[in-house]
Amino acid sequence: MAIQPEYRGQGIGSKLLRTMLEELKNNGVGAVSLSVDHRNPAIRLYSRFGFLPVRRDGTSITMKAELQKKGIMDG
Repeated sequence: MAIQPEYRGQGIGSKLLRTMLEELKNNGVGAVSLSVDHRNPAIRLYSRFGFLPVRRDGTSITMKAELQKKGIMDG
């Protein structure tokens, strides 16, 4: 996902990310991951949406968000 510089800071990235995560969750996806350059300020955005760093490879950080917690009845 990328937002043109002149449109950053207007909530567009948050709206896109929120919509994507809701759609994934509604379709039964349990988790989602992304890769981001460690210098990218979007890491703060991803963190606000529950993404946590799980791996670093060079300048790339892989972040993962759990969308649905499995309960006892979920298997």
